[in-house]
Amino acid sequence: MSNYSQNQPANSSLQIERLPNLMKSQSGLMLLACLCVIALLKLFSQTNNKSKVATSYWGGSKEKSKATRKAKTQMAKPTRNSVALYIGTPHDVQSNIENQWYQYNSQFAIRSSQLTSFFSANPTLYVPDAQRGIAVIGAAGSGKTFSVIDPLIRSSFDQGFPMLLYDFKFPAQTKRAVAYAIKRGYTVKIFAPGFPESETCNPLDLLRDEEDAIAAGQITQVISRNFDRGGNSSSDKFFEEAGDSLVEGILLVTKAIATLTGEDKYCDLMMAQAILSLLTSCTWKYECQNHDYVQGELAVEYQVKEDTQLYVEK
Repeated sequence: MSNYSQNQPANSSLQIERLPNLMKSQSGLMLLACLCVIALLKLFSQTNNKSKVATSYWGGSKEKSKATRKAKTQMAKPTRNSVALYIGTPHDVQSNIENQWYQYNSQFAIRSSQLTSFFSANPTLYVPDAQRGIAVIGAAGSGKTFSVIDPLIRSSFDQGFPMLLYDFKFPAQTKRAVAYAIKRGYTVKIFAPGFPESETCNPLDLLRDEEDAIAAGQITQVISRNFDRGGNSSSDKFFEEAGDSLVEGILLVTKAIATLTGEDKYCDLMMAQAILSLLTSCTWKYECQNHDYVQGELAVEYQVKEDTQLYVEK
């Protein structure tokens, strides 16, 4: 132990003395150059040390006026991927709705004061570029849906946009939106399995005809991915692609029934399941016939060998 403690300082000093020689070598110079490059990149890089994704601030009158101008431009000339919504009915939209109510209620004696109070002016908050997405943040029960989401939905109805409403607490929000949509001339369809007002959805209606293999392949992939429980990557891709091809072919055969019979009522998933069951039954019967044939051949061969053995013994 004493010899080790005496030799340790000597070894440390020897390594320090060898450090200048190491830095003068080719590998040392390469290491020093890499350190210099890293230091320069760190110095001239404009990334924030706090790694902020974005910054934000409270919008004032300047931001509101800019958003109002852009939203009115988008609403005047609506194009694809350029949508503006609003919270609070603007005066022009309010006047149009008021005229419609006057025409509809012309046969009833309604006082103008009642309509004026009903269509009282509301401050309007414009939301331009709504196609990018809107996030409403607040605590549970703070009124996010009533104060922001519902007015945005009504503004889309006022502009005639198609609407797909996902009501997580059905039918709480649907009851408010459906009445306004029907008043604006919309055709409302509800898809809520388990409720009597729900309609049905036939995935085979997405196929144009029995030759639309692209749509059939997309439907097959969606069904296959939704039935994938654990995403097991160790499964054989050959069998996965073979199963997708089988389902795709069955969907196309089911769609061809409408062309053969002239009726679309048979083109549904139940018919596809019946075709798959029929195909499985035919395959099973074919395998059973082959199995019986092979068993018979083995029995004959065994009997011949047994007779030959008896003949040799005799």
